[in-house]
Amino acid sequence: TVLVRDDKGGVQELRAILDCGSQSHFITRKACKKLGLACEPFRYVVKGIGASPLNVSACATLNFFSKIDPTHKYVAHTLVVDRLTERVPSASFSIVDLPHIQNLVLADEKFFEPHGVDLLIGAELWPLIVGTEKRTGPPGTPVALETTLGYVVMGGVPIGTLDVQRHCFFAQPSLESLVERFWSIEDVPRCNIMS
Repeated sequence: TVLVRDDKGGVQELRAILDCGSQSHFITRKACKKLGLACEPFRYVVKGIGASPLNVSACATLNFFSKIDPTHKYVAHTLVVDRLTERVPSASFSIVDLPHIQNLVLADEKFFEPHGVDLLIGAELWPLIVGTEKRTGPPGTPVALETTLGYVVMGGVPIGTLDVQRHCFFAQPSLESLVERFWSIEDVPRCNIMS
């Protein structure tokens, strides 16, 4: 979770995920609206897993800071998307059996409850945010990684026999762009017949 000042001077929380493999930062259109953040027109194609293209039409500059230490401030030039992912995690779980995580100052105190994600912080800011300390527990449990935003929790969790969905972040082209591409391929070039 990060804090952001909105257009009225108030402070809003955004749920964020860190992604050291992302070349860009992303924010949802809904979060931009919530903050009153100005979105600038911007044409860009993002390719994810499987090189599936996603056309982005807006960008926004976001200033955010840590809720545990407001002196840690960051600027992210974000690409605006309708949605980043499903709710994360995909199922609730208990932290009772995770003693190595208890009593830590967490970036997201409710990391174990499924919630939407507003912001994806990419590789550009990763080394400025992530620290060196980590807390590990028994095999099969998540690791807590120190950051300037608080400890972030990542990895597998002991969830028993729940039917859980796995998530992989990628973009899928719209039906409109697929149909347009189909017709451009099917269009036979015309040539003049000379006699």
